[in-house]
Amino acid sequence: MIGSIKEFIADLQPRQRFLAVAIMAILFVVILNFFLTPEAPVNTAQMVLPVKNKAADPPVMPQGHQAEAVVKDPFAIPPQYQKKDEPPAVSQPQDKSFMAGNNENKAIPNLTGIVGSADKQLAILEYQTESRAYQVNDVIGPYRITAIYDQSVVLAGPNGNQTLTLGRW
Repeated sequence: MIGSIKEFIADLQPRQRFLAVAIMAILFVVILNFFLTPEAPVNTAQMVLPVKNKAADPPVMPQGHQAEAVVKDPFAIPPQYQKKDEPPAVSQPQDKSFMAGNNENKAIPNLTGIVGSADKQLAILEYQTESRAYQVNDVIGPYRITAIYDQSVVLAGPNGNQTLTLGRW
């Protein structure tokens, strides 16, 4: 085998021969350095060892907690806005100041959106800088919501029924 390496090197051009010898020399130095270099002593005085707590870390969840598979519908109407099966206790507006000629509550709500499904809908109304969701028979100022449709809401108020429609920009 050594003879075949010598023949291989002898057949090379001078530049190729120089590169082959240089590569073999580098490999020889790396191998000697790897096997003949003693391992450096470790100074344990300068090492920082992690400190282990004698007390166990408290669990993230309280004891007895059992993870339950919770599936939430992002389009479900929150319970506080769902219709109750019983009729509302007050079906007429509680604030009757509009009948006494008080003009403070004459502002008309602004319809900003309608959400829900075929059987349950909510109207998002802005009234006196407050915006929230309402359902049928809810009272907003001097108005009571009597119907919610796909693009409009009907209000019963001091001037009779008023229809609010969704506006497009």
